Amino acid sequence: MRCNIFSDNSFSPLKINVLGFSNEIEVNRFGPGRRNLYIIHYVTKGKGYYNGNAVTEGQGFLIYPGLHEEYHPDPMDPWEFLWIISSDDAMKEIFSKYNAQKDTLIFNFNSVLTVRKIANKIISENNRMLDSLKMLEMFLQILNSHIYAQALTQQKTNYEIYLDFCVDYIETNIHKKITVEELSDLVGVSQPYLYKIFKSKFNISTKDYITWCKINRAKELLVETEMSITEIANSIGYSDVLAFSKTFSSKEKVSPKKYRLIVRKKN
Repeated sequence: MRCNIFSDNSFSPLKINVLGFSNEIEVNRFGPGRRNLYIIHYVTKGKGYYNGNAVTEGQGFLIYPGLHEEYHPDPMDPWEFLWIISSDDAMKEIFSKYNAQKDTLIFNFNSVLTVRKIANKIISENNRMLDSLKMLEMFLQILNSHIYAQALTQQKTNYEIYLDFCVDYIETNIHKKITVEELSDLVGVSQPYLYKIFKSKFNISTKDYITWCKINRAKELLVETEMSITEIANSIGYSDVLAFSKTFSSKEKVSPKKYRLIVRKKN
């Protein structure tokens, strides 16, 4: 099985040309040769060899434009892998974040489950052309889980890295529905462990922290804008305005409309 999805060449701050996945022995090899592309491989199962060096599940390898490359699966335990192809020179800076071995360009990653999840999306969308931003979003899911799981900055503990990633993800995706399961999948830890992290830092559960962030954003919009209650609900990931109003009233003890009137009257 070999599957690819392709960019539609619409605007994107970082160009991802192709995302692919394969478990076919004859497909999962190349070279010797050279290509003028930035390519990342994530091995999700099995074993293979990149320029003579063994690469196994939980490892990957980088290919720079013009680099001599040759890779093939191990005959006894052939690998499966996901690949990302980009023609964007901005990838050179991103490659520096991978902490790959300088002589082999092989790196380790702990987010196999996240990579497999994206692989399943690639399989379901096989041979389709997708919006460039959607392609970038899928790549960033892998990159974020990889960088944070690897603890690239040694000054932070895994605990701090998982927490920072989740807090940042919630803030930047406040307009969408966010679940604890989604966060757990993204950082590659269990939901109980995630609960422990949030309880220790904020003294509330992960779910309650998500709700707290959304309600705080709603309060800002109620006071600072003339947006309708429905527009505000949509802006914080509630498709049902009644559900938003019920949650807001439960947390603030007043309805969104009354909260707006009270705060503005005070000011």
